Amino acid sequence: MKKIICENSINKNKVTFTYDFPFFLNTVDGIHSVAGTVSTVSSAFGVGETYSGTGIKKRNIVITGIIKDNFCKNRKILYDIFPLRTEGTFYYYEEDIKRKISYTVEDIGITEKGIPRIFTISLICPNPYFTDLEETEVSMATWTPKFCFPMISERGIGIEFATKNVTTMGSITNNTNIEFGITIKFIAHGKLSKPYLVNVETQERMQLNTEMEAGDEIIITTHRSNKNIIYVSNSTKISQNANHLKDCESKFLQMHIGNNTLRAGAGNNEENLETKVFYYNEYEAV
Repeated sequence: MKKIICENSINKNKVTFTYDFPFFLNTVDGIHSVAGTVSTVSSAFGVGETYSGTGIKKRNIVITGIIKDNFCKNRKILYDIFPLRTEGTFYYYEEDIKRKISYTVEDIGITEKGIPRIFTISLICPNPYFTDLEETEVSMATWTPKFCFPMISERGIGIEFATKNVTTMGSITNNTNIEFGITIKFIAHGKLSKPYLVNVETQERMQLNTEMEAGDEIIITTHRSNKNIIYVSNSTKISQNANHLKDCESKFLQMHIGNNTLRAGAGNNEENLETKVFYYNEYEAV
């Protein structure tokens, strides 16, 4: 059964629309299509035009439904969830499809009289793409726990708590026709320099010209509307903007259509680097 949940980003209050009351779902428009604008330039030979690109328009989701009783109470719930100009997250569930998208409230209207009463909610999604509900994590180098009970400690030998898996490779398969960004986290377990992540297929690289000490973390976001580098020093625990550390030939990596094999490394002491990659698949419609 189709179910929609809208969550207000201010207070995290939620409301559910489905084929049941108190908020019976009548229609939801704007989720099964995507609109684009094709740009062309006139041909130098005066015949036809040449394709130059397609811009994807914002998405407008319109929810209509029915309230059958407790009108004052239910009307207040909707107005509290959807104040104009506020942001939120739209969650969509139908059979095995689970998606979400961020929105800004454009309009809400509820009929004043009658039984039942109709509500209409208009949401604008500046980024028109739906995503998975949860991020997928790709670990480039991981630790395998070794500590267990019963604990036996021999004199002069010590205890092995964990071993590091030596692999520095990971893979992301993009089965959609949309390139998407990722979140990269570099974690230092000792001194190292110039951490990087490279796409083996394209040789595109994100490299930082810096040294890291044990416990330091660097978080890089390469998303379409959020490209940023944050350095968290282990000594101060303060997050600082670090975009100036990006190597001049580096790119904010995008996951191209098909297979993307990623390799993490460092200029020196690569064995001290732990790398994690997080991503959401993106979808044009549900």
